[in-house]
Amino acid sequence: MAQAVQVGGEEIVPVALVSFGFGGGGEAGGGMLLPLGVHRSGGGHAAFRPNAVVTLLCLDPVILAAGAAAGRAIRAARS
Repeated sequence: MAQAVQVGGEEIVPVALVSFGFGGGGEAGGGMLLPLGVHRSGGGHAAFRPNAVVTLLCLDPVILAAGAAAGRAIRAARS
């Protein structure tokens, strides 16, 4: 998590998933960053606000797999 930022009387802390790696020789590498959302606290309440775009992108493979499984189950039930 990053450092907290004060915005409009609320404390906001960005939350992200960070991953990186290097090749066998250590010369090449790559990384990935997914901004998951923010922790907000203010007025005595704390809450996590997810990043809707990243949530939908992460759920896409799950939705596709569920649709494919449902299609197979329907085809099997018909035969």
